[in-house]
Amino acid sequence: MSTLESFYFIDNQDTKNALAKVSFMNEERVKQASHLVIFSVIDDIELFESQMSNYITETTIDFYNKTMKTRGVETVKIGFQNKFIFLWDIS
Repeated sequence: MSTLESFYFIDNQDTKNALAKVSFMNEERVKQASHLVIFSVIDDIELFESQMSNYITETTIDFYNKTMKTRGVETVKIGFQNKFIFLWDIS
């Protein structure tokens, strides 16, 4: 399993708006979330694909295969570099 490189708590609206602009989906959810937690966890595509069924949902795997992977290796690497974004509302 990949090691956690870093994580960030984001509540600044300008930062959330900037992240929303480059979101592949959930733009409005990114903007409206009270906080974002951004984890940086992996940069090896083969490792990610071999382990993804261990820690992400089938829906996310389907999204990855149909949307991210079809855009090519560079898009996948950019996605890894730009972190994964998790949303929650604590209000």
